[in-house]
Amino acid sequence: MIHSEKSLKQPKELVYLFLVEMWERFAYYGMQVILIFFLLYKLNFDDSHAIQVNAAFMALVYATPCIGGYVADNIFGIKRSLILGAIFLIAGYFFLGVVSSTLLLNYLDSNELHRLFYISLAFIVVGNGFFKPNPTTLLSKVYKPNDPRIDSGYTIFYMSINIGGQLSEFIIPVVKEHYGFAPAFFICAIGLTIGLIWFITRLKNFKHIGSPTDFLKITFLRYIGVIFGGLVLVLAISDILISLERANIVLSVVSIAVIFTYIYFSVKLPGLIGKRVLASFYLILMSMVFFAVYAQIFGAMNIFIHNNVDRVIFGYTIPAATFAVINPIWIVILSPFFAKFYLYMEKHNKPISIPLRFSIGLVLASCSFLIMPLAAMSGTDGIISPWWVVLSYFFISSGELLVSALGLAMVCKLAPPKMTSYFMGGFLLSTAIGTWLSGMVGKFINTSGKSPVGAYEAQYFLDMYTSIFFKLGLFTFVMAILAMFVVPYINRLISGEVR
Repeated sequence: MIHSEKSLKQPKELVYLFLVEMWERFAYYGMQVILIFFLLYKLNFDDSHAIQVNAAFMALVYATPCIGGYVADNIFGIKRSLILGAIFLIAGYFFLGVVSSTLLLNYLDSNELHRLFYISLAFIVVGNGFFKPNPTTLLSKVYKPNDPRIDSGYTIFYMSINIGGQLSEFIIPVVKEHYGFAPAFFICAIGLTIGLIWFITRLKNFKHIGSPTDFLKITFLRYIGVIFGGLVLVLAISDILISLERANIVLSVVSIAVIFTYIYFSVKLPGLIGKRVLASFYLILMSMVFFAVYAQIFGAMNIFIHNNVDRVIFGYTIPAATFAVINPIWIVILSPFFAKFYLYMEKHNKPISIPLRFSIGLVLASCSFLIMPLAAMSGTDGIISPWWVVLSYFFISSGELLVSALGLAMVCKLAPPKMTSYFMGGFLLSTAIGTWLSGMVGKFINTSGKSPVGAYEAQYFLDMYTSIFFKLGLFTFVMAILAMFVVPYINRLISGEVR
C-alpha cells in the first residue's frame, strides 16, 4: 500500500512529548557525563571503584522502570507517574548540588557525605523508574495499530533524547570546569523543572490519551501510598548503592526474574501474542550486548579521553566530559536520514525488519571499538587524535539508532496491549544489564584517573585501554553475526508462522 504525504504527517502530541523528553534527558545526561569525575575528584574513589559505582548506578536507573511501568499500568496511570517521576528526579539533581557545595564538603565527615550522595543518586534512580517508561508509552497511545508513521515518529522522538543530551553535554562540563560541580547539578534540576512545567501546561491535549488507569479517579490514600512507597524505595536503593556487592546481587536477581518473566509470558499468553513476546525477548538479548558497549561513553571511555586523547584545540583544553556530546551530535545528524529511509521503504513495500536492524546495529557498535588498535598505532607518546573518538562515536551512534531508538517502537508493536509500560520497562532493563556488564570492564582498568605523567605512562595506558576496547568490540561482532542467523526465526515469530 502506498501512503499519501498527508497521511504520514506526524501528530502534534509528538511535539509535546518530544520537548518534555528533551528536558528530562538534558538533566540526566548533564549529570551523568560529569558524575564519574565527581566520584574520582570529590569523593576520591579509585578508578576501578568509580567505574563500577557509576555502572551500578546507571544499571539501577534503567532497572527501576520495570517497577514504574507496572505502577503506571495498574496503580497510578501513565501521566501521573510521569509527573511524579519528574519531581523525584528534580529532587535528586538538587540534592546532588547540595552535596557538591563547598560548605558540606568542608563540614561533613566522609561517611555522612557519602550517605547524602547515595540518597541523591537513589532519588534519581526512583524518579527515572516512575518517569522513563511513560513518555514513549504515552506516544504509543497517540498512534493507531499498524500506523505507518510509528517507526519514523519514534526515530524523531529519539532525536529529543539526543538534542537534550547535546545541549547538556556542551553546557554542563563547561559549567563544572569554571564554577564547580554544584552549579552544574543545579542547572540539571532547573532544566527538568522547565520540562515538567511544559508537560503540565499541555495535559489538556492528552485528555483522551492514556492507559485505562489514567481514566480512573485516584483516591488521596492511593496518592499518599505511591509517594510513600517511592520514598521507602529511595532509602532502600541508597543502601544498595553503598555496597557494590549488594548492588551486584540485586541486579543479578532482578535480571534473572525479568528474563524468566519474558519466558513465562511467551508460554502463557495465547497464540501470536506469546510468540511476539518471545521475539521481543531475543531482541532484548541483542540490546544487552549493545548497551555493554554504549555505556563505556560515561565510564571507561571518559577516563580514556581524559588520559590519552589530544584535547587542546586553538589553545583551549576541552573538558573530557564534553566529548560525550559527539554522540548526540551524530544522532541529530543521522536521525532524519534514518527516518526518511524508513518511510521510503514503507512507501515502496520493502520494510527492513526490526530484527535485521538490531543485528546491523550490533555490527556498527562493534566497529566503534574494533578501530581502537588503529588509533593506538597512530598515536604519538600515548596521545591520539580526537578524530578517532569522532569516528568511534559515529559507529556507535549509528548502531544506537538501529537498536535503542527502534527498541522503543519494537516494544510498542510486540508487547501485549494492556502491558505496554511493563514491557517497556523490560526493554529498559536490557539497558540496565548491559550497563552493569559495562562496569565489569572497569575491573581490568588500573589507572589513577589522573592524567598520566610522561610518555611512557601514557603509552602504557593507551595500550591497555585499546586492548580492552578491541576485545569488547570483537565479542560484540561475534554476537552480531550470531544474531544475523536467528533473524529469519524471529521474523517468523513476529508474523506467527512458528507453531
